[in-house]
Amino acid sequence: MTRRTSPRAAAASRYQRGAAALVLAAATLGLSGCQWTSPVTTELQYDAADGTSTQVGDVHVLGALIISSAENGPGTLVGALDNRGKSTATVPITVAGVSVAKVEVPAGERLKLSDSASGKLTSIPKVPAPPGAMTEVMFGDARAELPVLGPNAPYEKYAPRGSDSSTETGAATGTATPSPTTSVTTSANPNNAPATMSPSS
Repeated sequence: MTRRTSPRAAAASRYQRGAAALVLAAATLGLSGCQWTSPVTTELQYDAADGTSTQVGDVHVLGALIISSAENGPGTLVGALDNRGKSTATVPITVAGVSVAKVEVPAGERLKLSDSASGKLTSIPKVPAPPGAMTEVMFGDARAELPVLGPNAPYEKYAPRGSDSSTETGAATGTATPSPTTSVTTSANPNNAPATMSPSS
């Protein structure tokens, strides 16, 4: 014998199926909406290494950090300057109000602030923070908080050589001329010649 379904029961069944479909559609829309509201993580800028990155004009400061053994002791500025503009840019660098370098970066080039292979390091005569802390560094008018790390692996090759800036040369390829204020003027050399140091007047 065939059982008949009452009109009321059939209507209730259709209502339940419709409600289930609406719930499923709402859940699907909610999940897909995350793709519209969430940022694409590959487009986010972050520092993959220990250093800090910032930007001054067309020049990008990449992975900058300081190597030092003790608070108020000498240090080495590590990182790179990447000029993505169409003209040469000059980036003055100051630490605790003291000028430590003035680097000229040709258009489309990237210069290391310190190069362990050539032994040319950008020196900081006095680092105002101990290893494990942060200290403020100005790249032009861009302010950045840089980590201070001890001269341990893998940074032992950047260990500061002393507080006398006359023993150090600028890391970027070119000519480094220390001044009485410990600033270093560095210019690029297309022939990649090693840096030479001339006495200041």
